[in-house]
Amino acid sequence: MKAFPFRCLVFFFLSLSTLAAQSPRADALHKFFSQYFEEKLADDPEFATSIGRHDYDDRWTDWSKEGRERRRERMNARLQQLDQFPTTDLSEEDRLSVRLLHYELEQDLAAFDLENYLLRVNQVFGLHNRVYITVDRMMPPHTIRDYENIIARLNAVPAYVDQNISLMNEAIDRHLTQPTLIVDLVSKQIAAQIGQDQGKTPLLLAFHHLPSNIPAEEQAKLKADVTAAFEKQFLPA
Repeated sequence: MKAFPFRCLVFFFLSLSTLAAQSPRADALHKFFSQYFEEKLADDPEFATSIGRHDYDDRWTDWSKEGRERRRERMNARLQQLDQFPTTDLSEEDRLSVRLLHYELEQDLAAFDLENYLLRVNQVFGLHNRVYITVDRMMPPHTIRDYENIIARLNAVPAYVDQNISLMNEAIDRHLTQPTLIVDLVSKQIAAQIGQDQGKTPLLLAFHHLPSNIPAEEQAKLKADVTAAFEKQFLPA
């Protein structure tokens, strides 16, 4: 389920509602919105990166069984909390935000029940391409911390891949697999990614010409660190 556009709409209305606090009850609701939003970003670091929140740029979504269960439990808890907020004296914007968030949480929980997360591989948004889309398109570095986040994410790829392999093994056990055509296309994509060296891969282009305000010694360290992450972590994974 591709809920990204709808999530943007949800968070747009949530942000609007924070501008109209009129009562302690509304303030409590806005605090709830804010807490939920931060939890969402922490649970889905790639989504956070995509909307310009870079607090979690050093990690990937936790697809371990424990991580998935934590997200499900948190969403269930948030849905129950949301149902406890009286809406009679809220503004129209707040009531709309409550309805949207309620729908969002219900849809996410339904997706968990469908277990569509087990299909991890396709030729457009597969886990292998998600790494490139996130790092190459959504993480333009400007500061040393930005460059360090890219290095951290590359170093975290092996654990991310292992979690996804576990999911795919679970899918195979349940006879949930992609058609041969998809497998062939994805295999070619992965072969092309493996065939890139550190001098040509889009993942490392930002490190070819580091900003002049970064000291030369620090530049050398960043380049060495990202080369090691690419060759010793990313490629083997």
